[in-house]
Amino acid sequence: MTVLENFYLKQDEPTKGTLLALREIILCQDKDITNVWKYGMPFFCYKGKMFCYLWLHKKLKQILNTQEVKIMQIQQEEEIEFEQISIIGEGGDEL
Repeated sequence: MTVLENFYLKQDEPTKGTLLALREIILCQDKDITNVWKYGMPFFCYKGKMFCYLWLHKKLKQILNTQEVKIMQIQQEEEIEFEQISIIGEGGDEL
């Protein structure tokens, strides 16, 4: 098992399920997106260039996702509609 796989699998629920869902949503956007381990966290690259990462805040136990300078705090306890996630992926600013 790689360090990247272990990062996802060692998390408790609902964090584990949230991270795995986010990974799947990001990866299915384009065949050239890859998930790599850099700087102690999972990064996503498009054609080899890093464009976002998932960060688990240790004290708050919340997931932070950054794309360029934007940071989105994700509350695992709240459900997010898939349509809202798609809007975010298309450059929308609202959840």
